[in-house]
Amino acid sequence: MRIRLNINKIIFGPEVIAYRLQVLKHTNMLRLTFLILLLGSASLQLSAHALWIETHPSGKPGKKQFVNVFYGEPTAGAPDRVADWWSDVSNFTLWLIKPDGSREQLVVSPGDDRFSASFTPFLEGLYTLAISHNVSEIAGGVQYQFNATAMVRVGKATASSDYAAAGAELYVFADPASQLRKGRPLEVSCHGSRGPAEAAYVTAYAPTGWAKSFQADASGKGSFVPEWAGTYLIEAGKGEEIRGKTFTSIYRITTLQIHVSR
Repeated sequence: MRIRLNINKIIFGPEVIAYRLQVLKHTNMLRLTFLILLLGSASLQLSAHALWIETHPSGKPGKKQFVNVFYGEPTAGAPDRVADWWSDVSNFTLWLIKPDGSREQLVVSPGDDRFSASFTPFLEGLYTLAISHNVSEIAGGVQYQFNATAMVRVGKATASSDYAAAGAELYVFADPASQLRKGRPLEVSCHGSRGPAEAAYVTAYAPTGWAKSFQADASGKGSFVPEWAGTYLIEAGKGEEIRGKTFTSIYRITTLQIHVSR
């Protein structure tokens, strides 16, 4: 595992710190003293692990679409090996939401550093791939939930943020039908089960390794300017205090794959 430091903003809270400690204990790849030194710095950002879905952003009717699911730190340069995935993260369920709103659970096959699946679209429209998984292991009194989405346009498809929800309790949306081009402001919106995810922490990861962090406004929105063409990963996180459970809070992490054109 490699940690890349990005001097933009500090965007980790107690939930992320507890999670990082749990992951480091599990992987045994970094010294705890080094982590403490990092957390003591006022100008460093430390990204947490996440699940993300990769697939081509467009498809054709009758042509098989291939899907991969990864887990790791987006800045690490390579995803974690499946054998090293934390707790029961590998027990996720991958759903396909079709243009007519029907859902299909996709069969996933494990590889060395990913799970793979496929589907064949037969109708034009927007297909959404979605994961929402509560981790069984509690870290520092926090329940962690991993969410991930990816959208595939077949033909001329439009989408709304409501359609992209796919039942997730936290998700990020960027309209795949809009002109997502390098050098132009790109707006993303964060949503929860009860509306806009105000003050969610968001990081956009470029294919070059560059990252930009910001916090969503009261309407759950934020933007950045992509400086390169290619596939970007948008990650967002938000915590919530919980009462009457065996844990005191839940921290939701969500990702979205988008493609930026030249």
